Amino acid sequence: MSLLVTNHQMTFYTKGYWEWIEDVLSQCGDKFRHLKIYDVVYASMFTYDHNPDIIKAFCEAWCPLTNTLFTSTGELSISLWDLHELVGLPMMGCLYDEVVPSALELTGVDEKKERFIPRSSKYLLYAYHLLQSVDDSRCSHVSIGKWIKFWSKKTTKYHSPAPHKEKKMVRPKSTHNPLGDIAIHERWSTAEEALFAKLYIERSLKEEVYLTAYLACWLYVFVLPGKDVNSIRPSTFKIASLMANGRRVNLAILLLASIYEGLDAGATSPKLAGTSYSFPIHFVYAWLTCYFKTHYSIWQELCGLKMTRFYGEGGAKYYEPREACKRIHKAEFISWACNMLVKDVPFKFVDDGHAKELGHNYFVAIRSSYLLFVKAADSSLSHIVPIDLRVNLSTIKTYREPSNMTHV
Repeated sequence: MSLLVTNHQMTFYTKGYWEWIEDVLSQCGDKFRHLKIYDVVYASMFTYDHNPDIIKAFCEAWCPLTNTLFTSTGELSISLWDLHELVGLPMMGCLYDEVVPSALELTGVDEKKERFIPRSSKYLLYAYHLLQSVDDSRCSHVSIGKWIKFWSKKTTKYHSPAPHKEKKMVRPKSTHNPLGDIAIHERWSTAEEALFAKLYIERSLKEEVYLTAYLACWLYVFVLPGKDVNSIRPSTFKIASLMANGRRVNLAILLLASIYEGLDAGATSPKLAGTSYSFPIHFVYAWLTCYFKTHYSIWQELCGLKMTRFYGEGGAKYYEPREACKRIHKAEFISWACNMLVKDVPFKFVDDGHAKELGHNYFVAIRSSYLLFVKAADSSLSHIVPIDLRVNLSTIKTYREPSNMTHV
């Protein structure tokens, strides 16, 4: 989401984020591609609109016991494969782990004389401490706005969009979003060099620390927003530093678990408007767009992503409460196979550790399992509904090599 943190009712603009992400994508694009997150980072450059009555109708039909959506024409759910198709979220990599590192982790080394965690995490903690110490309000938290202002020294190009009213018939001409163009990265400015000097960052670590600071913000704002949606979460510093060092992280599983948690909270709340549980609901908007056609498509397709085809202010179609219920509950215009992997002939998946990533991801996504959701002090266990609710499994054959089995 554009950077903006979402809850059930609105999107919040954060000054400086768009300028920052354009610079980071320009400078660290190859690293994002290696991590398999370039597309989803790019998707965070934009806002994603919604119709409140559609979300209300969706929560009314959502079953927390099975994590599925009940409609009069059938049952379906948000799957790992949907997230992969919408923004290319990786299903492979190490498990996501949030924890504030101890002094031993920050300074210690293992048997191979390699650090437990990259040094960039140490600089982020130092920057966090500096921001806390200059806060006149004596608050123990550091706001997202202050974090962005501290790290990003780019000239402001984008401003908060004016309030808008829902359009009943057409989409507004302006999205009040960036165009999505990524310019060539410029050299470090004087202000940025002064920042690095203030933190005593070595020349060889400048790009790594800069990227780690952004990833910590991105993880909190776009992927896994916390209860305090306006404050940075220090527990993201360790995983962000590992990612900046090239460690691939499985984000799809934790993200889906977070979505299930948020939808369950909305479905069980007696009054949706009073629900304050924070979760990445912008992915739900994108899912609704694909399956229920709840948004206008944009004239400009960006980066080939399904999620960015409907971005921007005024992207959601207008629905009266009765129309929204009909759209979701009766599912008259549903597209069941919009994200399905189509094969003309039956295919065999060999789980021998050498399968192509696309096949491996699909095989993982169609298996029923449980998702462990652990984020800072929060934890829960959710049941994941595979996409085989919409797939004819008779066309898929799987085979395991007994000599080299891969756990999935």
